[in-house]
Amino acid sequence: MSRPRIPADEQRVNLTLWFQNGSAFTHDGEGERRGHWRFPEVSVGRTDSERGLGFLLIDPKTNATRAEFVLDRTQVENLHAFLGHQIARLKPMPWPKVLNLPACARTGARQRAGRLGARRRARRRS
Repeated sequence: MSRPRIPADEQRVNLTLWFQNGSAFTHDGEGERRGHWRFPEVSVGRTDSERGLGFLLIDPKTNATRAEFVLDRTQVENLHAFLGHQIARLKPMPWPKVLNLPACARTGARQRAGRLGARRRARRRS
């Protein structure tokens, strides 16, 4: 099966989502394909003041910051609503499936529920 061509004006990026210092989730712009290092990195996380969501666009060759901006809480809420609306309208990408953040959240919830159920069953047996 051949891959459909990606339009030249759609620049792929490697996405890094920071949850706290030293704790990040990354997703490469082309899945697990070789050469993903050539894509710029978009790094997203809460600012040090904890009042906004900071975005960095980093050049892959020079490792220099190409753009930097911060959204306040209201802007983040609007972005969240916009992305929630747009996700259903996006076509799935043809490259191989990779682990994504919603899948991690669902897996974690199932594991927690499984541990809770095991504890309840153990309590009933004793």
